[in-house]
Amino acid sequence: MFKIIICSLLLFSTKILSQDVSTLVNYEMQYLVAKNDTAKNNVLIEKFNYCLRNQLIDSTTFELGKRINQNFIKNKDILNHFLWNMALISLINKELNFAKNYESNYVKVSEDTSIHIQLLKFFIYKDNKELRKIFVNNLIQFDSLFIGLNCLDSLSIEEKQSSKLVKYSKIIPGLGTYLLGNKIKGITSFALTGVSTYAVFELLRHNLYINAIGFSLVYWLKFYQGNSILTEELIHDKLNKKRNGLANICETVYSEILNAYPLNFKY
Repeated sequence: MFKIIICSLLLFSTKILSQDVSTLVNYEMQYLVAKNDTAKNNVLIEKFNYCLRNQLIDSTTFELGKRINQNFIKNKDILNHFLWNMALISLINKELNFAKNYESNYVKVSEDTSIHIQLLKFFIYKDNKELRKIFVNNLIQFDSLFIGLNCLDSLSIEEKQSSKLVKYSKIIPGLGTYLLGNKIKGITSFALTGVSTYAVFELLRHNLYINAIGFSLVYWLKFYQGNSILTEELIHDKLNKKRNGLANICETVYSEILNAYPLNFKY
């Protein structure tokens, strides 16, 4: 859907320096010789934080974070930081189910109601129209800058209107296509379906039932269903163009907001 503005989320670099490799290997050695689960967990936390500090925030670091058992973290601040960081890195790696879980646990433990947690929730749940609206309203109370987060709502309105056009086409063949701006095809579809319907009626009136059924299957359904399919294809193309345009607009909005309120990792 969209790419979170990387510069505001500690840019991810796929290039791991040799010193990073050496340090990461050293952490694994410490992990292997650790005497108990708590000690092993602490090593993983140190390694995880090292990766975040050095902008190594790809799927490898995400998987590393999953190895950490939060039940072994006794320090509340460290636990809060870990849950926040996992929610954020899950979001960056588009692991939304994990992001939701870690974000929920973070809120329970930290009782955080700040602007940053509201913003994080928005990005995690932005594909849920109802929740997105709630989080945007909460954010607007902090700063009117967040009004821009409503940039996705125009697509929702467009989708509702488009679904009506599909229904119109099924009731009156060609109407949806006509209203989408393809007037010639709309009128043609209406005329062909109308002629086909009349032909079926005439065949039935003359007791030519088999012919009527055959004609219906071959021609009437072809024109009727063909128009519905055409309408859906036109709507799909129209929504894709709208979606692409909104993506660019929303990216600009997200960039401005994340520059003002960056979502940073916590240590």
